[in-house]
Amino acid sequence: MTEIKKTKELIFDTFIDMTSTLGYENVSMREIAQGVGIQVASIYNHFSTKAEILDFVYEYLSERLYENRAPIEQMKVLIDAANAEELIRHFVYTYTSEDPVEYQRMVSITKIMYMRLLQDPQAFSIFSECYKKNIAYINEVIRYGIETGRVDPGFDAMTFAEVLADVTQALSFKSYGDTFDKEQLRENQERSLTLLSQLLTSAFK
Repeated sequence: MTEIKKTKELIFDTFIDMTSTLGYENVSMREIAQGVGIQVASIYNHFSTKAEILDFVYEYLSERLYENRAPIEQMKVLIDAANAEELIRHFVYTYTSEDPVEYQRMVSITKIMYMRLLQDPQAFSIFSECYKKNIAYINEVIRYGIETGRVDPGFDAMTFAEVLADVTQALSFKSYGDTFDKEQLRENQERSLTLLSQLLTSAFK
């Protein structure tokens, strides 16, 4: 896992702070140095370019994004005991951390990824990979439920997984936009998850 220490960490956090607020194009190496309280030349001891800092940020996100998600084997146990609503709440994974600094860091990095989706292939690649992993994760658990007789064999696990992943990803993306009503987004998510819960409940045996 990527480790960061001392001055490099200060550069990293200052870059995240400024970029998630102002946008990547509006932040210079000189401004990052000023934010840290060092000379610009000192940054180059750790990162050769601003793009290299961004790459490091993406690497950090990729390594940690799913580290707290329930293991697939735990979910397989859960599908035998939980109701549909409980199961879906577990599927809708949100990064958590007991460390408030680490949590805010990941929130800001995720925002940077969303801000750069349409112009940065690496950001889009991470986003797409997360989407694929979510679908595979949900599908595997539901398929297990079908195999063990908990879920009706006629239930379309893959389509269900895709719809749930779509809802989660779309609302997560919109939640980082300043123009969206956060309360309305929460209500929309609750409504969508309730409908999916009802659909899954109807497939339970």
